[in-house]
Amino acid sequence: MRLENGVHLILETKGYDPLEEIKAQAARRWVDAVNADGSFGEWRYTVTHEMASIPTVINEVAGSPAVPAV
Repeated sequence: MRLENGVHLILETKGYDPLEEIKAQAARRWVDAVNADGSFGEWRYTVTHEMASIPTVINEVAGSPAVPAV
């Protein structure tokens, strides 16, 4: 999702997944690569296991200032 502060957030919701850490590492590598390129704005990745925490996670990222692309 693209937040009002310009940050693109990939928010993954998960139950039990034995491959969770491997998938998370891949997502973080992708986000790092896109951010290093700088052409696509700022991207962040996070995962939550509790649906009730989704608004909190979004608000935390939305409240943080976007880092200008270089």
